[in-house]
Amino acid sequence: MNSESITPEEIRSVLRTTKNRLSELEARMAACGIVDAPAIPSLTLGISRIHPDAVVPVFAHVGDACFDLRAVNLPQPIAMGGRYGFKTFTFETGLVFEVPPGHVMLVFSRSGQGFNHDVRLANSVGVIDSGYRGEVTVKLRCDQDETGQGYSVAAGERIAQALVIPRPDVLFEERATLSETARGTGGYGSTGVK
Repeated sequence: MNSESITPEEIRSVLRTTKNRLSELEARMAACGIVDAPAIPSLTLGISRIHPDAVVPVFAHVGDACFDLRAVNLPQPIAMGGRYGFKTFTFETGLVFEVPPGHVMLVFSRSGQGFNHDVRLANSVGVIDSGYRGEVTVKLRCDQDETGQGYSVAAGERIAQALVIPRPDVLFEERATLSETARGTGGYGSTGVK
């Protein structure tokens, strides 16, 4: 596997962009009268590009929770769903992530793909554990029937969004009885629809 490192200039560029966005957020907060807001914690996410066309993610807007992942290694656009027939395709991102210990990266569908084109992740949500060091791939599914226009993805297009969040260390403790709750065993629509 060929691994292409991020250059120092690219790192400096990302840092400049981050600092500019932080300054913009601070200015907006001040304009709203929020002056003593708690500092937003930062987190460093290690990234390695394993394809020359891979794009290091950035946040589109200040305050966004997710960053976009883009498709690489497509000699021609991939069309799926609707009139194209087949429903799923696995896309490469060309990126390997080093998720910090105590965190997890979750990969979600992009809102516009779902609402406008009936496209979603085939596995609903991707889970990238902190110990995983393989390429992040994205399997999309187009749920349009044969009467739909279908959906096409070209190299460089955004195909999913990812979020890094803390995750607790969970200890399992077997118990003979569990605490009582008002809900109890109610599930599968037990609260009704209204």
